[in-house]
Amino acid sequence: MKITSVGEMIRKGIQKSKTLRESLLKAYWRDIVGNMEVKSEVIKIKEDQLFIKVEGSANLHFMKMKETTYLNNIEKLLNGKFIQKINFRLGKINLNNKIQKEFERMEEIEEITEIDYSNYSLEERIKMLEEMSKIREQYLLENGYKKCIQCGNLFLGKENKCPKCRGIKDRTVVNKY
Repeated sequence: MKITSVGEMIRKGIQKSKTLRESLLKAYWRDIVGNMEVKSEVIKIKEDQLFIKVEGSANLHFMKMKETTYLNNIEKLLNGKFIQKINFRLGKINLNNKIQKEFERMEEIEEITEIDYSNYSLEERIKMLEEMSKIREQYLLENGYKKCIQCGNLFLGKENKCPKCRGIKDRTVVNKY
C-alpha cells in the first residue's frame, strides 16, 4: 500500500471528478471573479467548458472581456487546464442565496471572542457596538451592497433605493401544505 498526501489525493480527485471541480469553482467563485461574484454564478461544467449565469448585459460584456483572466485564475485554483472556454448566459441571479452565503462568509471571517462587558460602562458598550457596526457596514459596502438614499438601509440591487422605499412588498412565501 502506497502512502500519499492529502494534497495529492485532492489533485487526483480534481482530475477525475467533474463534480469536485464544479464544487470548487462554486466555493471559490469570489476569488476567481472578484466583485462580479454578486452578479454571476456557476451553472455547470460540460466537457471542457464552464457555463456561467450573469445578471445584466453590461456585466456579461465586462466578464467576456475578462475571460482570459478568469481562465488563468481557474487554472491556478484547479492546478491544471481543465476549463478551455467560458460560456456566459444572461439570467436572473437568486439574491436571497447570495445574501445567505454572504452572511455565512462573514461569520467565518469574523473572530468570535468572548468579551466580558461587565467591566465596561454603558457608554463604552455603545461605542464598541457602534465601531463593530461601522466595520460590518464597510465590509458589506465593499462586497456589492448599496446604501439606500432614503432610509440608509443596506441592500443588494442596482437601484438607489431599497425595495421597501420603492414600495415593493416583502416576497416571503408561506408553504400552503
